[in-house]
Amino acid sequence: MIALHHEDGTPPYDVRWSDTGRTTVFFPGPDAHVRHLHAASGRPRRTG
Repeated sequence: MIALHHEDGTPPYDVRWSDTGRTTVFFPGPDAHVRHLHAASGRPRRTG
């Protein structure tokens, strides 16, 4: 995610897609999960 539209963190979000590099407005559904990527490598961050 690169930007929020609302101060309380609710959707929509501006996201940059790792596969295309495009930035779009995203309205996630209730079952969506956001995976943040490392900026340099484009790989998922390790969690845990």
